[in-house]
Amino acid sequence: MSTDERLVVYTVFGMIVLAIVFFWSIRDKKK
Repeated sequence: MSTDERLVVYTVFGMIVLAIVFFWSIRDKKK
């Protein structure tokens, strides 16, 4: 695995984690 491929994997993974955290924070505020 090259450095560029690893960077893409980390970027996609980070975006997914941010999306989940953002989704949960909105869901908690609605309660």
